[in-house]
Amino acid sequence: MKYLICILILLSNNCFGQKAPDTLRILAQKVEAGEGSKIYIAKYNVLKVLEGSLDARTISVGYAEYKGINHDSEPVLLTLLKYEGRTSIKNYYHYPNYNALEGAEKVNLLNIDQTYWEGCETGKGACEPLTFYRDLKLKKTFLLMPCGGTVTDISLSNEDGVSLKNTWWANNCPPMFDLTGLGDGAYSAYMLACGLGGGVTFRLKTK
Repeated sequence: MKYLICILILLSNNCFGQKAPDTLRILAQKVEAGEGSKIYIAKYNVLKVLEGSLDARTISVGYAEYKGINHDSEPVLLTLLKYEGRTSIKNYYHYPNYNALEGAEKVNLLNIDQTYWEGCETGKGACEPLTFYRDLKLKKTFLLMPCGGTVTDISLSNEDGVSLKNTWWANNCPPMFDLTGLGDGAYSAYMLACGLGGGVTFRLKTK
């Protein structure tokens, strides 16, 4: 019996007692390819945090030279680990196994900006329906929208009814919908918020 207890204690310490590395998933855009010897350090602008906690707008990402980056300034979905060692670099993360091919995925990133939404709300700006094209070769599609205030509620619908709906607090802006599973066609997005609101329309096409 005492041997069984010892085994359970060892398993508990080894399997459950160790803290897993902090994982971060973000939509980002590369601004610098990076320099280094064995480890290169690239810089990215953060567009949206999907998983994990991050307050910075720019992060540094380490990767091995021989496992280099396969993208330029196009939007990417990054899966990163927080660097656990000692460093003077702020907001420093790295790709899993320092391999950018494992941690970076090119995506379709669509955007409706605040100026356009305000124009539709007030009737004083351009509000022609938008057309978004997504690349068939890219597996994921995301839509970024403007923040409407302290709390932003947005619903997305088509002729079949409401497809997506969510609420975002200001500290979780910008609002974002994952459109990966939605088909081509016409959509309407309607916002309820204290600083911005009303509806916009767009057409989604795949090429």
